[in-house]
Amino acid sequence: MPVYKAEIKYTEKVIQDLYKTQYYTYEKIRIAIRFLFGFALIVMAVSFSLPIWGRGAMLFLGTWLAVSTDFPAQVRADKVIQLRKGNFPGFVYEFFDEKIKLTSDSDSNKSMDIPYGNLKIIVYDEKYFYLFISKDSVCMIDKSTLEDQEKFMSFIENKTGLFWKESKFFSRSGRKKSPAS
Repeated sequence: MPVYKAEIKYTEKVIQDLYKTQYYTYEKIRIAIRFLFGFALIVMAVSFSLPIWGRGAMLFLGTWLAVSTDFPAQVRADKVIQLRKGNFPGFVYEFFDEKIKLTSDSDSNKSMDIPYGNLKIIVYDEKYFYLFISKDSVCMIDKSTLEDQEKFMSFIENKTGLFWKESKFFSRSGRKKSPAS
């Protein structure tokens, strides 16, 4: 009998949230470089004597790079959404003492077992838990499908030896506030 049971039903919004969280979790250096490059373009546009069209172009591009740090994640999410053509999967997760069992909600014969030791990073935000196996493989859990989120978080920490990180740009260390919705 599982200790916990949870679910996820993917939608366009859920997929966008997933890709943004994946991007903010694994691409911090790329995000910082985009921001710094954008800031440098803004400074150059303001500081150097350039034709007005050159200043305008540098200001536009610099501002866009500085504020659209998650644009690559949005592009990847949009590609997945287009490929799925509205056919979004759902999954049921059963958390046992020794493993996680992942089952398709449309076909109970499609399942796989995931040892807790395979998890590399565990992240939460307002709505979801993300159990990253790798940069491109994650168990995403809708928090509203869990009864006791704090106990679940402790259970996962004990099974993995990992600590939860909050999904926020530049503030991703430890539990800063209650993850309960």
